[in-house]
Amino acid sequence: MFEPQQLYTRAKTEEFDLESGETLYPGLSVGENQLRWGFIRKVYGILSAQIVLTTLVSVTTVFYTPINDLLKGNSTLLLILLFLPFIFLIPLLKYQQKHPHNYILLALFTVSISSTIGVTCANTDGKIVLEALILTSAVVSSLTGYAFWASKKGKDFSFLGPILFTSLITLILTGMMQVPLLFPLN
Repeated sequence: MFEPQQLYTRAKTEEFDLESGETLYPGLSVGENQLRWGFIRKVYGILSAQIVLTTLVSVTTVFYTPINDLLKGNSTLLLILLFLPFIFLIPLLKYQQKHPHNYILLALFTVSISSTIGVTCANTDGKIVLEALILTSAVVSSLTGYAFWASKKGKDFSFLGPILFTSLITLILTGMMQVPLLFPLN
């Protein structure tokens, strides 16, 4: 792979202390480490945007009566919104490597999935779906926080650590949701 002199020169030019081991994974250079962190931030940014958009659509569907009534009474719109995500999957597969197209199609796919969840909120007790969405957001954000913390501290993403941390956050939030003053959707 690399000769010791090449490793020393490479580490010195990238301002990286070989003995401290401050990269995300051992054996990665600083540039590779920054690329990996950029990828992690990009994935979690997209995931967070999707969850926020889904939450906004669900809240709008539950609390804005005209949209709620429109989604309840129109079976044609319901069928269109149910099949729309599947229609967006085909061009997503074709344009997955083309930069501006894949983000636009991913945004349209996210809007269509959010609309489908909005239909679910309109046709059921939407408050239950909102509670599930809030708890899902808590799970995703606590796993994100744990992943960033664990990788900065050099810990691996082992079996019980993320499960226990996520379960604790979810149980605390579920307990807070049972208090009517803190969460008025009861």
